[in-house]
Amino acid sequence: MKRGVIWTLLLLANVVLESVIIARYLPVVFRPDTVVAAITVIALVYPGPAAGFYGAAAGLVMDVLLSPAVGAQALAYFLTALIVGFFSGKYYAKNWLFSAAAAFGARVVKEILLVLIVIPFGVRTAFFSAITPMLVSAALTALICAPVYFLKRRSSSAKMRRARYE
Repeated sequence: MKRGVIWTLLLLANVVLESVIIARYLPVVFRPDTVVAAITVIALVYPGPAAGFYGAAAGLVMDVLLSPAVGAQALAYFLTALIVGFFSGKYYAKNWLFSAAAAFGARVVKEILLVLIVIPFGVRTAFFSAITPMLVSAALTALICAPVYFLKRRSSSAKMRRARYE
């Protein structure tokens, strides 16, 4: 219960960070996706569909606040979390560099999924002309994800060490 509340508050803080604070200081094309960074950490630490449901909830909030297509980002975040969750529990997934690479890939995959979701509804996208800014945004997302993952792993391992000796 406590874990769910903490992750929910983290995702809500990311939504506020992305929609209010980052939107004020960074141009649109270079904005990192902090929700993808949080969902990547959730998917690597806690496997299974739980990360997907957190992603869907955050995506729905983002859709209601910022997007005219309600549900598109929710589905993209959900599928992205499931794809990243595939790597959870692997020995290489416990490295903060892998989490940064996973966040980079998750950002790119989320944009591809978003384009694939909205194209059947007649929305025209300039995906190929936006590849360079998307890669910059994905790199900034990876920069945000690495320290968050490092701190989460460090706090989780400290709790496990204390529990082992109690």
